[in-house]
Amino acid sequence: MRKLSLLSTLFVIGFAANAWAGWVLEYASGDVTYLSSEKLKQVSKEDGTSSLLDSKSGKLSILRRDKQIYWQGMVEDYCAAIQQLIPQLEQKPAKPAISIKQAGVDTIAGVATEKYQVMAEGRLRKELWLVENPELTNESKALNRFAESFSACYPAQTIEEMVDRDPAYLKLEAQGYVMKDVTYLDSNIPIHSDEVVSLKQKDIPDSEFEVPVGFRRVESIMEIWQ
Repeated sequence: MRKLSLLSTLFVIGFAANAWAGWVLEYASGDVTYLSSEKLKQVSKEDGTSSLLDSKSGKLSILRRDKQIYWQGMVEDYCAAIQQLIPQLEQKPAKPAISIKQAGVDTIAGVATEKYQVMAEGRLRKELWLVENPELTNESKALNRFAESFSACYPAQTIEEMVDRDPAYLKLEAQGYVMKDVTYLDSNIPIHSDEVVSLKQKDIPDSEFEVPVGFRRVESIMEIWQ
């Protein structure tokens, strides 16, 4: 565990003093994440889906809100369905050498964070800003054990995808909660960026992590994205 700055320490103490049971994180992209009692809900603005994951049972539900339909299964079922849709590579690209360095501090959504740069073969590939709040990190750690399972669903076809699955990078992510991340191409051009713009602790009812009444279950996950 790295040493926290004074501001981060005060942030941790301030939140720990409240008996809230969950977290709500709003992103610049319009996405929203809910965390509570080892359960996750991610609401995507771009594709109109919501994902529900119960880390205790391993059950995953993916909802299409406009069609009021959902797919449900175990994480392993999701991976099996996805692998049938993705062409397998005949030859995997070579694994790049990864290095990570601390690159200062910054404030994201009013919270002190530590910035890191992730290099692959000497080129900047990713920047991320982490906050070390024990309560928030513990909630996310309960779900992090599924990260490897989800990564195995998709063959790594680019250096950026390899960076995301590198053990050193996954270990870094596990140290805190990612408040902002930026992914770069070879020419240092950002191809993806998102950050938390609002972070709140609040009581979240169990119903938030359940499939809404009236939604119809579908057998094929493809129906969610059609």
